Amino acid sequence: MSEAPPADPFLGGALLGPAEPDGAVPFVVAGPAVDDSCVVVAGLLVGGSGLREAEGARVAPADAQGLLDRSAGQHGLARVPLHVALHFGDRALREGGHATPALLAALWETVPEGVRTTAALTSPLRRLDKSLVPAFLAQCGPLIEDGGLLVFGVSQDALADVVPGLVDTLRGEADRDQRQAAIADAVAALSVASLDGPARARWGLALDVLSAAYPAGEAQRAARHTALALRDGLPGDRVPFVRIWVERALRSTVELALQLGGPRSLRERLAARGVPSGEA
Repeated sequence: MSEAPPADPFLGGALLGPAEPDGAVPFVVAGPAVDDSCVVVAGLLVGGSGLREAEGARVAPADAQGLLDRSAGQHGLARVPLHVALHFGDRALREGGHATPALLAALWETVPEGVRTTAALTSPLRRLDKSLVPAFLAQCGPLIEDGGLLVFGVSQDALADVVPGLVDTLRGEADRDQRQAAIADAVAALSVASLDGPARARWGLALDVLSAAYPAGEAQRAARHTALALRDGLPGDRVPFVRIWVERALRSTVELALQLGGPRSLRERLAARGVPSGEA
């Protein structure tokens, strides 16, 4: 009886997913098999900050492959080359000014030098558009409509800063034009505030990941040009992806505030109704 051919060695693998509402990117990375085991790390990549909720373990290659197979497709997780995931992981750490944590360093040491070099020196975005095209920026529907890939979270605190004054205007004696102007001003102010600070770095990384991880098409193009808008410093009210989600959050929160009464603050009333605070 002939012997079965040896199994192909496990060379590692990686998954990246669409961002959480705060811009954090889920990932699963498995390093190549070394001495019948491999290092697996999973968690969230956070642009401008580093890693969050990252956990790692050394497992058998078959278990690592099984984890990747089971996870692929769940919550939008997509298979990507190992060097792509390592590139974005390294970028998140560098932007956050952090040293490589021990669990990721252990994985990095098992990766062949050629893969490490590719991850460090080759951008997964190198073949994509380099300059912003406003017409493509406006075509963000594939990212946000039913079945879309991303939700841009607007923080409860930011809403609570804007909504009370807007509600007072809507309940007052303002005419239709004045009310519409107040709504437009609130959307613009909240859109700008929602993309200020850490949110721009988080979403810059998240949109770059989406651009690199997903096949060419309208969603990839929309992600790429929204990422370029963030890179170029466009304020949130000029980024349709941000503005549309802000409009939706503001509309639902204003409707809720108009329904709720009493002396409590808007923050307290939102919390009582189970509205999450979130992060922009």
